Amino acid sequence: MSLRFTRSFFALLLCALCLHPLILAAQSTAGSLGIFEGQSDVGSVVPAGTLAYAPTQGSYTITAAGINLWSTTDGFHFVWKKLSGDLSLTADIDFPDKTGDHSPHRKAVLMVRQTLDADGAYADIAQHGSGLTALQYRRAKGVDTQSAELNIDPPKRVSLEKRGDVFTMFLSNHGEPLHQVGASIKLHLDGPFYVGIGLSSHNPAVTEKVIFSSVELKQLTPPVSPAQLALYSSLQTIDIAENSRRATVLLSAPGRFMAPNWSRDGKSLVFTRDGRIYTW
Repeated sequence: MSLRFTRSFFALLLCALCLHPLILAAQSTAGSLGIFEGQSDVGSVVPAGTLAYAPTQGSYTITAAGINLWSTTDGFHFVWKKLSGDLSLTADIDFPDKTGDHSPHRKAVLMVRQTLDADGAYADIAQHGSGLTALQYRRAKGVDTQSAELNIDPPKRVSLEKRGDVFTMFLSNHGEPLHQVGASIKLHLDGPFYVGIGLSSHNPAVTEKVIFSSVELKQLTPPVSPAQLALYSSLQTIDIAENSRRATVLLSAPGRFMAPNWSRDGKSLVFTRDGRIYTW
């Protein structure tokens, strides 16, 4: 395995604990919002964003403009429910408009957010129109957004899991069981907070549309034994030239990665995994 990177990157190794206990589903609420209880434009969104819930199909279609979910201020439409404690939010995401000049930067998100302020703290999984998938987060009100990005084909299904202060991204590419991908991040949010789905067109003058289907919102129970813990590691590069921290996840897998270093020619990374030496 080999990849080529510029020297503006350096390697970062993160190990995360992934928990696998039994889960209890939150009860759905009836009505035009499905399992959610409110919707809001966060930041400037003109015209106002809309939601169309189809109970027969179990799908949620959001139409919205909005400048972005990045930097220190967001602009997007958010459909939410207020919750506390540990939880997971899971959905299939599809942009129905795939032809023409549709923005590769539009973002559909699964999000846990402290407030509805445009500069509020949050963690989300962002599916871009280009196919890029990222775990984004703003650690505190008004600070820059950071992200861990996966340059992969759009996954079939994604899930954001919150356990205490740890947020983890899971995905399924081809219908296989959801599995952890990328590093977990730590972010403290006081309950109750807002949990839901959202869309930003990345262009305040243009509206985009996204469909969330097979949406599941579940409260999670604590693990009952150490056997329910699994160690995952991820190998990342971080662009140190940007003001906002942007990491690219190169590899994520069960087990322990150690001692990442650049090769002498700077063209690949060398690290150990379970007692063996690997090159990426």
